Amino acid sequence: GDLASPMQVVGDDELARLADSHNRLAADLERRNRELGRILAAIDEVSVQDDVEALVHRTGIDATSAFALIDATVVMGDPRIVEEEEVVPGVSRPLRAVMRAGGQDIGVLIGRLPATRRWEPADQDLLELFASEMASAIRNAQLFAQVEAQNRQLLELDAAKDDFLRGVSHNLQTPLT
Repeated sequence: GDLASPMQVVGDDELARLADSHNRLAADLERRNRELGRILAAIDEVSVQDDVEALVHRTGIDATSAFALIDATVVMGDPRIVEEEEVVPGVSRPLRAVMRAGGQDIGVLIGRLPATRRWEPADQDLLELFASEMASAIRNAQLFAQVEAQNRQLLELDAAKDDFLRGVSHNLQTPLT
């Protein structure tokens, strides 16, 4: 049960191949667990005080770190405007995950993976999970900014109403006096 210690079996028989397969699977599991830990740490660091631009910038940085990418960026808007790149053997592999929040596509996370690294469907699932979690945080920041703007507008309208009522009250008091 100790996956950190590789199994050492000398030879080229079925048992040696089984041990080699076990070691590869254990290494993949270890790598994914590290990635998942970095993803969870990145998500935990999101704060309600973060604005949209900061979250978008941070998503690219966190994706680069969590998945050991060459680079990663977020393009906000319709994901269809960002064309999918073709995978060319021997060249860094393009990655992509649509950022969805509340049933709406708000952008796309794009990045590049070193050519020497394998990218499995489970890796893509983790990238899409990360993208959806960060999309929710970005969408919440957008909604929070919208509420803040509406709140400021309501406070300005309330102040204008008070000024108007003071003026009307003053103008009515003078003739009545």
